[in-house]
Amino acid sequence: MQASKVLILGETGTGKTLLTAKLAAIAASKLGWENTTIIDMAPIGIPGIGGRITRFLKARKARILTPQKVYAPRLMGRSPSEVRMLAEANRRLIEPLLHCFLERPTLLLVVNDASIYLHAGDPSLLEKCVKKAEFFIGNAYSGSSLSEDKGAGITIRERLLVKRLAIYMDHIIYTSDP
Repeated sequence: MQASKVLILGETGTGKTLLTAKLAAIAASKLGWENTTIIDMAPIGIPGIGGRITRFLKARKARILTPQKVYAPRLMGRSPSEVRMLAEANRRLIEPLLHCFLERPTLLLVVNDASIYLHAGDPSLLEKCVKKAEFFIGNAYSGSSLSEDKGAGITIRERLLVKRLAIYMDHIIYTSDP
């Protein structure tokens, strides 16, 4: 199996997580679930938005890293400062998971909802993880339905950093018009 890095981009509710899970299951069945790390950055409990990849993927032997709580800053924040505060809280919750992967990398890295981290996180840390994994399958939001960030600036940052992340990919799949 030739090394490959795949990023799935699209609007909310277009099946990014489901497609990520399907591709991850195929790759992990060939590479071994014990050689797989899943970092799930998605918020839960928000109708029509995101959701954990484990809803679609039964990865018993994979290493699954996920924070207890993930916020949806644009939907939950009521002001620019609150949106930025929630994005920063996500950064603090997710960053140790990325370091955990770098300390013990696996052949396959699966990332669900990378854009949540990119709202406030260090893109070079995520990029290091992508480079360290021989195989990468991930998804990120790319659309317009969540563009309103109450002036916090995370939407523009997210768009720029998702484009930057895409540079490291061999394949980009759009689940909706880019």
